Amino acid sequence: MKYGFIKVAAAVPAVRVADVEYNVQEIEKLLSLADSEHVEIMCFPELCITGYTCQDLFKEQLLLTKSEDGLLMLLDFTRKLDIICIVGLPVQAGGLLLNCAAVIQRGAILGVIPKTYLPNYNEFYEKRWFASAQDLNPTDIHLAGTPVRLSSEPQLFQTADGVRFGVEICEDVGTHSSQQQPDDGRCRDCLQLLCQRRTHRQAPLPAFAGGPAERPHHERLRL
Repeated sequence: MKYGFIKVAAAVPAVRVADVEYNVQEIEKLLSLADSEHVEIMCFPELCITGYTCQDLFKEQLLLTKSEDGLLMLLDFTRKLDIICIVGLPVQAGGLLLNCAAVIQRGAILGVIPKTYLPNYNEFYEKRWFASAQDLNPTDIHLAGTPVRLSSEPQLFQTADGVRFGVEICEDVGTHSSQQQPDDGRCRDCLQLLCQRRTHRQAPLPAFAGGPAERPHHERLRL
């Protein structure tokens, strides 16, 4: 943080459908660029590790295993980086497959947020593969070698300078119930990253956007 500001970035890597190794390499390139620009929080698209449009490949264990391996690669890559990184990937929990955002920093998973509201209209049919966070009982899993608690409860994260932020995925941004918004003051003085907006059209070239974001009073930052 500098003069009460933090630098937040949204990045769209070039993605190949189901090519996890390539996708992770593209994510790493943008992370390196962001780190050189002193970005503190960086948000990547929904399901960026696998690509959003894998469709029935999401049912294949090979892809799910590769996705977890990709997250492990990112954990290793970020071990010496201070930047907080938010990436999307499919996560298994018992008999459920969840569309998740993983928050990572310095080689550690800070938390995993499952998506609640799944689009199932027009060209979107996420319910064919994914379960909603509403179907999830609080569950302890191991993800990329790390114990992780998966829950539908809202989560807040904090930077080293004390800036708190939350993460939501796509339709969860605009489809809120009273149960989703913490009412005990946890979101006071909080930056809420409305992250991982769905971009099913793959970007031909990597794009990087970064700039200062003032710490607001529970203001929503649209990415």
